[in-house]
Amino acid sequence: MVCAGVLALAACAHQAGGPGEMRVDPNRTIGETHGAYDGMPAYLMAANRPLYPETRPADQPAPNPCARRSASCEARLRAELAGLDGQLLALSDPPTKTQLEALTLTAQNLAPLLAPYPDLMSEQHELVRRIGELPGTTKVQQPEVRRRMLELSDLLRVQLAAGD
Repeated sequence: MVCAGVLALAACAHQAGGPGEMRVDPNRTIGETHGAYDGMPAYLMAANRPLYPETRPADQPAPNPCARRSASCEARLRAELAGLDGQLLALSDPPTKTQLEALTLTAQNLAPLLAPYPDLMSEQHELVRRIGELPGTTKVQQPEVRRRMLELSDLLRVQLAAGD
């Protein structure tokens, strides 16, 4: 057994060229043993597809299902207005970031629902603007801004009822 180990060690030393032939390049340090990546992997080179981004036409937005008056869209609009009223009445003092984001989202959701009523869009735009102003208002100004937002919500609801 010992003889087999000595023979194997001798064979390995002979394959390596002996201890005198192993040289270390002093200019190469740890981490610099490989060159920079300058090519493409073989599996990408062999790919049968273009290797550049393909431009595709942008998806067109879906048509607004509430562009024309319908009972379901009016019900959704009334529900959004009721949700908006609830959010306005539940605002803390000062309003949190989450409350403001929810108000903004609800006010923006009104726009597609108000598409058949172009004369009501100015109220929706003012509502979005007032919600954007709310974080910068003082405690003295906040009740007035909140009152105006409730008035806008009521005004939208009254004008919808008048249109029926």
